[in-house]
Formats: sequence, C-alpha cells, structure tokens
Amino acid sequence: MRRLFADTFYWVALLNRRDRWNRRVVEVTASLGAHHLFTTDAVFDEFLAYYSSAPTHLRQRAQAAADIAVRSSCFCRQADACCD
Repeated sequence: MRRLFADTFYWVALLNRRDRWNRRVVEVTASLGAHHLFTTDAVFDEFLAYYSSAPTHLRQRAQAAADIAVRSSCFCRQADACCD
C-alpha cells in the first residue's frame, strides 16, 4: 500500500468545504486508491494554529479531525512506521 505525506495544505483544505482547494483535495484523495497517510506533529501544530482564530465550529472540527487522525490505527507519523 502506498504511503503518502499529508502536509498542512492538505488538512486545511480538506477540513473546510469553503476553502478554495477543498474540491481538488477531495478529488485527488478519492483517486488515490489504497493508501496510508503519514504526517508529522509539526504539521498538526500548523493545522491547529491555522484554525485557532477561525470561528468556533471550525476550531472544533479541526481539533476533532486531529484527534481522529492521531488515534487512527493506520495513521503514521513517519513513513517507515506505517501500518501495512
């Protein structure tokens, strides 16, 4: 299974349907087939910082998304640590 790095841009655009890149990120994600995403704690720091001054509902969605991703059994922080 392919391992793909998800940078801050990906998470920001994916979370907010009003983001100008949301549709493209969703389309690309759907076209990837089987894959595991990996990222770094620094990316989630940037992601949460980006939404820190957003309206309450977006801040809550960002926190929930980060919590779910980090707890996912197939979520990786390093490419060599991804599940198979």
